[in-house]
Amino acid sequence: MRIGGAVVALLLATLMGCGSRADEARQGYPLAGSMDARVMEASVHLTLHVTNVSEQPVALEFPSAQRYDFLVRREDGESVWSWSATRSFAQVLTVDTLPPGETRRYSADWPHGGRTGTFVAEGHFLADERAIQLAIPLPLDEPAR
Repeated sequence: MRIGGAVVALLLATLMGCGSRADEARQGYPLAGSMDARVMEASVHLTLHVTNVSEQPVALEFPSAQRYDFLVRREDGESVWSWSATRSFAQVLTVDTLPPGETRRYSADWPHGGRTGTFVAEGHFLADERAIQLAIPLPLDEPAR
């Protein structure tokens, strides 16, 4: 199976929240995100990158021990897989600091089970005031015969 050569580039990045959050992103929002996917024989390796693009450290507050999540949906919106569905996270408020210019990478493998078709992979960075949602198309070709 292939996905546009090997790696999918970020096609859609949407900041979660209301319209004012989108305005902040255009006017000096301190975080930038990207996501890629690599299709392997039995799974798709998803990676979410979150970078502090400001010149100051950024405090990241999380409502639980969970920092990120990945979801895979069909084009019609039907949920196929969620990384966090089979996990538990401590319900504790935590703070992490991301220094200027540094990137955090979060990854997971979706065991696609030989599915074919076009899906949408979503990456969610779950910091309270700095949440980011990214989505990329995920076409899975027919297996070679």
